[in-house]
Amino acid sequence: YTLVMNPDICFDESTLDSLYKSINADNRIAIVGCKMVDLNNEELLSAWKLPSIIDNIIISVTLLHKIIGTPIKYKTYNHVMDVDVIQGAMFLARLDILKEVDYFSERTFLYMEESILGQKLKELNYRLRFLPEVEFVHKVGGSINKDLPDITKKFKILRKSRYIYHKYYRKNSRIELFIYKLFSFIGLMEKIILDLFLKIKRFIR
Repeated sequence: YTLVMNPDICFDESTLDSLYKSINADNRIAIVGCKMVDLNNEELLSAWKLPSIIDNIIISVTLLHKIIGTPIKYKTYNHVMDVDVIQGAMFLARLDILKEVDYFSERTFLYMEESILGQKLKELNYRLRFLPEVEFVHKVGGSINKDLPDITKKFKILRKSRYIYHKYYRKNSRIELFIYKLFSFIGLMEKIILDLFLKIKRFIR
């Protein structure tokens, strides 16, 4: 087994015990994760559906995202269930299965690793198990915001990672990839304007 963790999380021994017991329930279970909460004990997105290209277009453009919502969210995950993707801040995995799918993708940086891993595992009919009754605390952005404080810089990396996910792992067509690049460019312009506004606001203060 291997325990994948961010440096900015906190959990207790019982959490690890629960993950270990769950992953041993079935040898087809490749990964087990649990509920992620922030420092205020607010639940964060802990598991999600594999995003289609339409999903990532919606998520990339702030206006569309606000109107439509987050299409990759499960309606509910208040019970133990199999999911498409487990958050990458903390999970327990079978090392032999990770090796079989060639671990994390080296094509991306910071973003989309979990979705790519979920896609590769799904193709081999492995299972990802989610435990909502177990949780850990994650200081959101604690590890990335120190090096990449600008929203635009982070979105540029995210935009590229989503493109790689759709091109190499979801095998979307050239037309679909072009449409994604067009809409994600609109999302990039939104982030540039927002960063500019925030800089002006800080300067005025």
